[in-house]
Amino acid sequence: LWCRRRAGQPGPGRTGRWGASTVAQIVSSNGSCLLNRLGQRPKRMGSRGPRGLMLLVFCLCSFCSPTRPCDVAGPARMVLEENWASSEQWTRPFANSSNMADALASLLSCHALAKSDWKRAKAEFNTLLSYQWQSGMLPKLMYSMELSRVLWLNDSLYPGPQWWWNGQTVARRLAEEGQESSSLTSGLAALPMHSTVALQMYAAQGSNSEGLDFLNEVHGRLMEWHSYLHSPPRADASDGLTLLYHPWEAELPMASSLAAQLVEGLSADSGAQLPPASVQTLPGYPGNSTYARDLGLLECLRHVNYSAPCADFLYKDVEFNAVLRRADMDLLQILTVLDESSDSGSSKKTQQIKEVQGWLSGGFPDAMFSPTLHEFQSSVATGGIGGHSGTFTPVPQSVLDITAVYGAAPIGARMRDAVFNKLLTVGVAGSFQCGPYPIPLCSCNAPSCGGSQGGEDQASWVVHNLLVARGATQNGASAVADWVTNATLLLVAGRTWPGNTSSSCSIAFSPAYSTATGAPLQAVEVNSSTLAAATTLVLLHADSPLPALDDSPLEHTTVVVLMVIELVFAFGVGLAIVSMSVALIQKLRSEGGVRQSNGLPSTTMDLVEGSLHGALDERADGSALDGINSRTSSNASGYVPLRPSTS
Repeated sequence: LWCRRRAGQPGPGRTGRWGASTVAQIVSSNGSCLLNRLGQRPKRMGSRGPRGLMLLVFCLCSFCSPTRPCDVAGPARMVLEENWASSEQWTRPFANSSNMADALASLLSCHALAKSDWKRAKAEFNTLLSYQWQSGMLPKLMYSMELSRVLWLNDSLYPGPQWWWNGQTVARRLAEEGQESSSLTSGLAALPMHSTVALQMYAAQGSNSEGLDFLNEVHGRLMEWHSYLHSPPRADASDGLTLLYHPWEAELPMASSLAAQLVEGLSADSGAQLPPASVQTLPGYPGNSTYARDLGLLECLRHVNYSAPCADFLYKDVEFNAVLRRADMDLLQILTVLDESSDSGSSKKTQQIKEVQGWLSGGFPDAMFSPTLHEFQSSVATGGIGGHSGTFTPVPQSVLDITAVYGAAPIGARMRDAVFNKLLTVGVAGSFQCGPYPIPLCSCNAPSCGGSQGGEDQASWVVHNLLVARGATQNGASAVADWVTNATLLLVAGRTWPGNTSSSCSIAFSPAYSTATGAPLQAVEVNSSTLAAATTLVLLHADSPLPALDDSPLEHTTVVVLMVIELVFAFGVGLAIVSMSVALIQKLRSEGGVRQSNGLPSTTMDLVEGSLHGALDERADGSALDGINSRTSSNASGYVPLRPSTS
């Protein structure tokens, strides 16, 4: 009562007591006050009684409290374990799905398991790199050979491998052997998060040499991947931004209003065969009109083997370029680590470092920020482009533009404030504060993006939340990062689903949740999404710091040479001292023999004692010398020193 009155909170009322759940909430919100208050009265319950009792009560009430945290880490690991395909060394998109892999889900799985299951994370990452094209592209989707003749998968919105290549296969180069093998992939590029995940996998190993060996193995493939993305025709020479050839290369749900608007200016492929009814009834299917345009664009790309943009579509996506810039920074860090860890500098790595620094010098974020509208803008060019000569027009703002904070650390203050203002403030133009939970795909009340229509436009997609949370952390907005992270974890734990009591956890790993109700979006992978489970594990832990390298100003070989020189010098000095000592002993012995033959003292002590007596003998009177002679004449040895001449 004292703590609640002090905080201005009401008492129990006329009943004179509180219920158990209310007590638990009181203890949770006033725990420190209770401990301090009772700790000031030790005479009443003993010196240890108050604090020990209150700690016990606090723990018990926290255990019984309806607000106790749910264990989402354990179930998330179970999902990744169940979705693991050991035959292909990758994680399937969801439980019991076709034997295929989505690059982003697999990358986040590698990130999530880097500390707990390094061998699996490394194996899956190498599997993703093994599907790299000779052009350097890393594909978005990969299929097992057992699906080579499948035109449509009954559990995927994407076409099957036979559709992508019309029965053909594309050759890929293996890691070291240079052999050729047929593999089945999509013709679209993946979200370029590979270098970022590779750096985090290395950091998770700490000072273990295995992490450094891993970077040595993969950095060449990563460099080819980034070179592909920064070179024409993938890059726009005018501003350095990377271009997307198809809306499916963006992490944009097919059924969203924004995805439909991107291809609105395209003509549908009249000859394209629409998917069967089993695919059309899947959650998230965009409708035949939009899907026919998507297939028409894919058919155009297929004619050029996906090696160049189709003349009808180009898309500059903020999220894709933000992720690529972050990956460029991480690739630069990888090359720097390898360069500093080598015994001698590598001219090739030095050249690669300069190349990456050149990529970072322009393009994103300045080229995608509108100083007049104070927002990042994605843009699209459709119809009669003729290469890159088409006019890019901005598309309605979405959370993909908000993820710009992920790509620059630190981002400019004006850009950062513009993003966080729309993310946190209610009522401003383009605000994303639309419901209890962050972050909707489209801004509030944006008819052109379908913001008021609900569904996928007003869903919170866990991948975008992850990028915003990490971007906020990089730019010093830790409170924003904690808010987005905690809200996303609450959605996964099912705290707020309709009909769900707050005293139970109804965990479901879905790629998206309603920002209004917190319920999972109805999707094929609603309870077993690899993407959602991996994202949850990544959100639960901060990124690992990079292990410290040996920053000695001298090369290792130089240190060894100096040590050898020092040892040789010390050995030489030792030999010189021994040689001089032997010579001195021989000289003393020879001089002793001469003195004995002449009746002189034969030892150094004799010489010293003789000198002493000689000095005493020089006194004017001879009383002292006579006294010495009289005492030494009766010593035990019988030795009587000679008296030198008075001259």
